[in-house]
Amino acid sequence: MDLYNGIPNQGLRCIREILDKFSARADYQFFDVRTKNEVPDTSYDIYISSGGPEILWKETASGIRNTIPL
Repeated sequence: MDLYNGIPNQGLRCIREILDKFSARADYQFFDVRTKNEVPDTSYDIYISSGGPEILWKETASGIRNTIPL
């Protein structure tokens, strides 16, 4: 999940590079949470975030935690 509002950042670049190395063995999808209001559903096995402003991350993570059964 990209929480940087369309601003390029090193964290997301590194996440993309790591995931690209595993693209033959795993499927993944990026969500532009702030710019495009894209939010993943509960069908994913793992959720990775670029971070972003702390208050937004807390709100987003809380919303996802409340949706995904742990």
